[in-house]
Amino acid sequence: MRHSALFAPACFGILLFGSAVSSLAANYQGHAVHDSRVIIVWEDTTKQRQLNVNQYGAFSSIKKHGYLKNIELVDTHYSTSIAQNLKILSAIPGVKAVYPDYEIHALTQSDTPTDTPSLSTAPNDPDYSLLWGLNDPDDFDINAEEAWAYSTGSSQVYVGVIDSGVDYTHEDLAANVWTNPDEIAGNGIDDDANGWVDDVHGIDTSANDSDPMDEGGHGTHVAGTIAGVGNNGIGITGVNWTSQIIPCRFLDANGEGYASGAIECLDYMASLKIDKGLNLVATNNSWGGGGYSALMEEVISVHNSLGILFVAASGNEGTNIDSQPSYPASYDIANIISVAAIDHNGNFAYFSNYGNSVDIAAPGVEIYSSVPGNNYESYSGTSMAAPHVTGALALLKAAHPDVSSNGLKSLLLTNASDKDLYDGETRYGRLQLFNPEGDGAINCGDTTTITRVAPSSSSVSIIYQDTLAVHFASLNCGEPSDTVTLNYQDTSIELMDNGIGSDNIANDGIFSGEIEASWIGTINIDVVGASDQSFSITSTRFPSITEVNYQFESIDNPTELNLGDDDLETIELDFSITTPFGTTNTITVSSNGLLFGDSGASSVYTNTLLPSLGVNHVFAPFWDDLYNSSGSYTWEVKGTTPNRKLVINYTNIHFYYGNEPVSFQVVFNESTPIVYYNYANIITSDSHSGGSTATVGVEDSGYGVTYSYNTYALHDNMSLLIGDLEQIDLPVIDSLTYSGIPRVGYPVSLVATLSDNSSEETRMRINVGDGNGFQPYRSGSVTTVVYSTAGVYTVIAEASTETASQSSSLNISILSISDTEQALIDRAQSDLLTTIQNSPGNFDLVSTATAQSMANNAASAREEAIIANPSAVGLVSQQAADAASQQAAALAEQATLAALADNPNEFGMMTLENAANQTQLAQQAILDAPQDWGLSVIATTPDDISTLSTGTFLVGASTDIEDLTAFFSDVRFVWVFEDGLFKGWSPDNTLRSQLENSGYTLISRIRSGQGFWVTKG
Repeated sequence: MRHSALFAPACFGILLFGSAVSSLAANYQGHAVHDSRVIIVWEDTTKQRQLNVNQYGAFSSIKKHGYLKNIELVDTHYSTSIAQNLKILSAIPGVKAVYPDYEIHALTQSDTPTDTPSLSTAPNDPDYSLLWGLNDPDDFDINAEEAWAYSTGSSQVYVGVIDSGVDYTHEDLAANVWTNPDEIAGNGIDDDANGWVDDVHGIDTSANDSDPMDEGGHGTHVAGTIAGVGNNGIGITGVNWTSQIIPCRFLDANGEGYASGAIECLDYMASLKIDKGLNLVATNNSWGGGGYSALMEEVISVHNSLGILFVAASGNEGTNIDSQPSYPASYDIANIISVAAIDHNGNFAYFSNYGNSVDIAAPGVEIYSSVPGNNYESYSGTSMAAPHVTGALALLKAAHPDVSSNGLKSLLLTNASDKDLYDGETRYGRLQLFNPEGDGAINCGDTTTITRVAPSSSSVSIIYQDTLAVHFASLNCGEPSDTVTLNYQDTSIELMDNGIGSDNIANDGIFSGEIEASWIGTINIDVVGASDQSFSITSTRFPSITEVNYQFESIDNPTELNLGDDDLETIELDFSITTPFGTTNTITVSSNGLLFGDSGASSVYTNTLLPSLGVNHVFAPFWDDLYNSSGSYTWEVKGTTPNRKLVINYTNIHFYYGNEPVSFQVVFNESTPIVYYNYANIITSDSHSGGSTATVGVEDSGYGVTYSYNTYALHDNMSLLIGDLEQIDLPVIDSLTYSGIPRVGYPVSLVATLSDNSSEETRMRINVGDGNGFQPYRSGSVTTVVYSTAGVYTVIAEASTETASQSSSLNISILSISDTEQALIDRAQSDLLTTIQNSPGNFDLVSTATAQSMANNAASAREEAIIANPSAVGLVSQQAADAASQQAAALAEQATLAALADNPNEFGMMTLENAANQTQLAQQAILDAPQDWGLSVIATTPDDISTLSTGTFLVGASTDIEDLTAFFSDVRFVWVFEDGLFKGWSPDNTLRSQLENSGYTLISRIRSGQGFWVTKG
């Protein structure tokens, strides 16, 4: 069964009107997605034009965006599974990424009964007293009434409401709903040529039309809090009395929608900012859920570049989103303001998400506002808290029109109240527009406020020698103020607001600069004049991925992991292992080829480039859609402290769509910060072979290294090392090879070689697999072994230092000599011996008898001379005589050799040059009379072979035979004996493979004059 991932928009907890999944929803990685739509991100619009997705048969384009031109919504027409569609479309040239169309929800916690309102005098809206979030005796309101003394809003300030739509006919909203001045209502024409016909008050991306009327109520409730018409004697008032609301509907009546709809709304808002020049301050986004989406992050970043703030509800799970992120609130983008909920007593709402990554809290319990049909109700949720912040931003923009979007954010956040009260729950405290004690957001005085904009966290991690961009707001009531100076170690950096380099906009009050991590470890960055905005940077080395010699670890007593499809299981150790990212005593194993050393483990099966998972300590040896039909997931701890290893095996694991299994393992070390990915069997005969549909890499702290992504990059008996090689004294074995005849009783020579830069302290040992274990070994030396029985022998060479070790291994198949081989060997040896004995001179030799006789005669002659006249050589004793005799014999032999070299013919021998000539003559003699030499036929053409009958024939070649396939098309085997080895060949692929598997060297060509055997039949 295929599980899938749902991208739920920011609607957490209990849904507003229920949570029945749309009939169009499918299941993808545990989340609901549209079952026939996906979203493509093109590398650029040129690629998109050249490679129209419609040409790929099963797919067709639904929608291309006006501003986000490289994003396209595609209909898959239910062609196959979501996972397969993602893989197919990802392979199209020019496609940067493909995403499912995640389902999204509104973030309302519950409906709350409405009490009978008590009337108030200011403003004159009859239900104003019910709006405790704006003004309340308990004083946990936002002090809106005091702020209205400075501004009640402006019709020139616009806010986007991306939600379930807005009832634009509502009595308390209609005057503040934007009307498109460039569109003629009801004429059926796209008058302003923006791709939407009659978008008079906004658009509806869920129905793909231009009517954003709210059928559920969630968006209308949000809009009333932001900008319900104030002081009109009707219903309620918003934080703004006159600001303009732009509705974009993508959620249905049940508060559910898809990521594609939210993205299209964001695109529409961007086009209004750019094409119509609207003073669009912010969008309200009371939706969310699901997992991290690089696509959504990218689109929100576009709004950041346009100066549009993104107010996001933090979510209703009641969890700490520092450790369990909630999106879109958890994206680390400068324009996002994440909002939690409090009640009228100032208590943090039980359902509200919290953490240091939540910016601010606002009223979100029993919030009274407008709903469709000129009605009013109370809702609760972070959905209700977010519009208080959005409305406050619009009000600040009306009061301080020249302040930038980042200045507005800084002005609002730095003037929040009760920071200590909500410490650990929010970063800044709770929303307060007016400060009765002095400087506040709207009543700011002549005081400089310095606020860290980026990084948003007070502690960040980067990679050694990488650069971190830093941005600080230095504002005096929203206007640019003093330069910001940062001090760390012995360095002082002055940030600039000049629009150059990392500073995006000149004179906007955002001062920017860069810090290069030239250290390893954690340092504090001090902010001059604003110590509360100081932060720390931890610099670490990020590991590289390097192919090394095969390191596969055998295990004897494995523990099985009970992993199902798309499943997770955690291994808990009684010691810590050391990885390139730190230490851990737990590893969570995913059935889909992912391992996690930290929280946030995922069983996601659709692989992507890394980083993409948004969690730390991620290892991806083979991230793919895997399925265990007949294999196993196992683990074992090997060795003793402090050099223990955790070995995790994926053995004979199939693909969800595929018939052939793969086997690989991951090895962690106790003391050394390296990890091995070892691939035993990774080549298949289908599309998955060699990692063609997998991701191999690592991810940590927002960084990642992808070794391969949907690429044929792996092979059998391959190992990858993950680690910082500059920091590890790691010995490297360059090669491990063998030579000789792999047969029982024949010598096999083994040579292992260390790399040139290996430490002098590196020790080596070798295990030849014969049962005698490891033996000391010196790099480059030859170890010879004769195997006495047939079998597959694993040879292991190991190199080690005080801190690390590496091994390399190879398998040698030792076979017994077959009867056929022995017969051929015997016959070849017999024929060769006969030829040599008959004509030793042809081989630059003399016969044994002749050589022995010559040596004996020379020695005898010299010995007789010595015995006859010993005094001539100074001998005075038998011992001395014996010594002199040996010396004389040596001299005689040297003389004989010199004589042989000067005149070999006198000794019945010839020079090598003459031997070569004689060999050529002998070859010609064989061709002239093959029967005299025991040959049955001379082969000149393929016809000479085809005329042979069934059997084995000794044949001589009268010409060079280069194309064996053409020459021997109808034979079973061809054999030659050369270089001391029998070599074979067959035109049949299966028989030829059998020869190779048996250790035979294949014949590549046959030379003219060479003899060979042919077997037919």
